[in-house]
Amino acid sequence: MIKLQDNFFNYCIVKGVTEINDELRINYLKNVIKLSDDDIGNYQKTINDNKDRVKKLILDLQKQFGENRISIKDVNSLTSLSKSENNHNYQTEMLLRWNYPAASDLLRMYILKEHGGIYTDTDMMPAYSKQVIFKIMMQTSGDNRFLEDLKLRRAISDGVLRYVNNQNIDEVNYNEISDADKNIIKKILTEISKMPEDSIFTKINTRIPRDTMPILRRYHLWPDGWNIRGLNGFMLSHKGSEVIDAVIAGQNQAY
Repeated sequence: MIKLQDNFFNYCIVKGVTEINDELRINYLKNVIKLSDDDIGNYQKTINDNKDRVKKLILDLQKQFGENRISIKDVNSLTSLSKSENNHNYQTEMLLRWNYPAASDLLRMYILKEHGGIYTDTDMMPAYSKQVIFKIMMQTSGDNRFLEDLKLRRAISDGVLRYVNNQNIDEVNYNEISDADKNIIKKILTEISKMPEDSIFTKINTRIPRDTMPILRRYHLWPDGWNIRGLNGFMLSHKGSEVIDAVIAGQNQAY
């Protein structure tokens, strides 16, 4: 598989291809790999099925959140990808390494540079408000495990998300959690569910100075003190921000 990926990537470079699409892939499989018509047909069917799934996903999201709030754009419309260095780095991750998270790390910076605004991973949960943290600490008598241990944190997050989405908090997944910890989490969620929904998460200040880029921060209490970890799953900046240019330059230097 790795050799096939390398060969296809080298084929595109030798041919001077800058835009890799389904038609190019099919021609490569047919004329270079010499796949049978049946295999080509199955591949084409997979492509069409995937496109149908994406269309259905978009329609479902538009029905849920509003037609004007959900839209999909082709990344090839980004001017940044017309630059050979950026395009090569992106295609390296997408096609050669199949490293989609790394490819996304590149794209999110190009998007912020050209459009500005807020980037967020769809599975990124906002930081808890101080009131929520206080309730967790009070119910646990300062036991930091409930803010540090992954299984415990996920159970609490599951319950909080169920509450703000008007779902049953009694259906939280408590797999691999002891009965004692389970009871504590239930008490935590009971207290949190008494709070107004708009006070659960920390509000993000979107009025930021020019050429800055606030990102999400997570706080972890280590034996020697608090560790602050920055995450690029949430970032906001202005269109054309110089700090974005600096990040992109650092990415290119790394490649």
